[in-house]
Amino acid sequence: MGFGYNPDLYRYGERIDMLYYFAWMLKLQKELDIQWTIYDASGYAIVNQARDKNILKANGEPKTIINTIINEGNRPCKEYFRRNCDLRSNYLKRLIKISKLEANYIDSRVIFREDGDYVEAFSIAYNFVEKNKDSSRFVNEVNKRSNNLSKKLYLPLEIAEAIYLYNKESIDIKFGPETEKYFDEGILGIMKQDSINYSSLLCPLGPRKPGYLSDENVLWSKMRIDLIVQTISEDDNYKEFVSSYMSIFRKGVPLEETVSIASRLMEVGR
Repeated sequence: MGFGYNPDLYRYGERIDMLYYFAWMLKLQKELDIQWTIYDASGYAIVNQARDKNILKANGEPKTIINTIINEGNRPCKEYFRRNCDLRSNYLKRLIKISKLEANYIDSRVIFREDGDYVEAFSIAYNFVEKNKDSSRFVNEVNKRSNNLSKKLYLPLEIAEAIYLYNKESIDIKFGPETEKYFDEGILGIMKQDSINYSSLLCPLGPRKPGYLSDENVLWSKMRIDLIVQTISEDDNYKEFVSSYMSIFRKGVPLEETVSIASRLMEVGR
């Protein structure tokens, strides 16, 4: 499963709702004997801040586009971005440990810089998206979210991720929230084109944005216990959602206390 960028990790810690996905993965690992790979895709978010003029200068050359993304992330003014990416890396490793999930961890930023096979995968994905941009629903649905040229790189980046992981690790299943269904259509399309048997598993959405993103009125690992109680008690739907994924970790302990314990275990600053 891939996890994206959260700009508020430095201020608030990690979202407790990340445990929703780990609860799902633990369940599927037990039932289907899946060996998980956690792909830290927070590095992709630099495209939100990349300047269109620099992307245009790449002239559609995939390797140059990747180098442009890397250079954008290296700019001195992007220190806050890099700090949050580092934190997401630490939090994901902590979540793997405390959940006892059997999983490998891969950082997209390392892959960008050090593995030419990803650049090759991105080239294939980029050309696939360009070929289908005027006729395929998945391209239109993803790209209509923004007119920013740089943000339209998200789709080929995600497709390249799937190609890369299949070629390097033989990973033929992608797991994620329903918000990724159009990304998955693109991935399934290119895999089918190459006669690769590939599957997509989508988990239901909760009452908030996916747990790897920032949101309001949610639980964070740096929260005080009184704010945890307040946040849970103010919204019955959210409380039910938290209770549902916490059930795999609870052992007769009240929900608020379980969340408080989880927050302490998750917080890398402690």
